[in-house]
Order: sequence, then C-alpha cells, then structure tokens
Amino acid sequence: MNNWFVVNTAPHQEARAQLNLHRQGYETWLPVFSKTRRHARKTETVKAALFPGYIFLTLDLERDVWTPINGTFGVRRLVMQNGKPAALPARFAQDLRNMTTEAGLIASTGHQFAAGDKVRIEKGPFADLVAAVLDLPTESRVRVLLEVLGGSVVTTISPLLLSRVQ
Repeated sequence: MNNWFVVNTAPHQEARAQLNLHRQGYETWLPVFSKTRRHARKTETVKAALFPGYIFLTLDLERDVWTPINGTFGVRRLVMQNGKPAALPARFAQDLRNMTTEAGLIASTGHQFAAGDKVRIEKGPFADLVAAVLDLPTESRVRVLLEVLGGSVVTTISPLLLSRVQ
C-alpha cells in the first residue's frame, strides 16, 4: 500500500528535487500557493512552496527501493523514524490534497486575521491549541505566539490551518 512520506530538500531546491525524483520514477507532490513578491520596483505573483524545504513522495515500503532518494540532487534526506521512512498520517495528506485547485495551487480560504486575534490551530502537531496572531508576513502565512510546555513559542503557519476563536 502506498503512503505519503516527507522529503527534506536543500534550500530553495524543492522543484529541482521534485524533478530529479520524478526522473527516477517516484511520484512526488509539491504543494504551492500564489504569493505576491516585490523586487526591483516590480510586483509580481509567483508560486511558492507551502512548506519551504519539503516535498511529499509516495512509496510502498514493501515494493519500492527508497535508499536512492537521499542521493538525489536537491534532496537533503528522507524524513526517517526508527531507521525507516516516516509516513504522513493519511488524513493529513488527503485533507491537504483536497484543498488543491485544478491548477495545482492550494486554495485560499478567504480568512482574514489581524494582529491580536485569538486563533485555534485545527490540524497538525499543535492541533486544538489556541494562539495569538502576531502579524501577517505574507498573505499565505500567519505568525502566531503559542503557549507550549510553560513557555512561549513564535511560529509561522498557514492560515488554512487556523480558525478564529470567538
């Protein structure tokens, strides 16, 4: 049975790693979103990785040889756990793929957050934690302050994973 796994890429090499893995016969997926970028007095909309430094790859560990992945140009390493590739929870991969448009972009939810808003993280390792919005560095990222294990942690997260707390 095929599961989704995570590949850590070299900085800004997601597309290169994806291309080289595809050439080796692996099925990969790079979730992207539209982002507005300003450079040299010009504003343009570009595609950017939703998870910078990571792409997803599907494997059947009983059938597929996965050791060549770590030697692929653009790849740092396959994310491992106990000496084997660590599979993503099936629900996470499916939910993320369901948010993808026909053009391959992660669809926007239309949520608008502002500094000071209280938000709940809906999915992932911090699911059900309440955080405070610090700022919005881009239209597809929200910087939040989490209270975890008796300390404060600042992290950046996709607004797709957040809901406003009333």
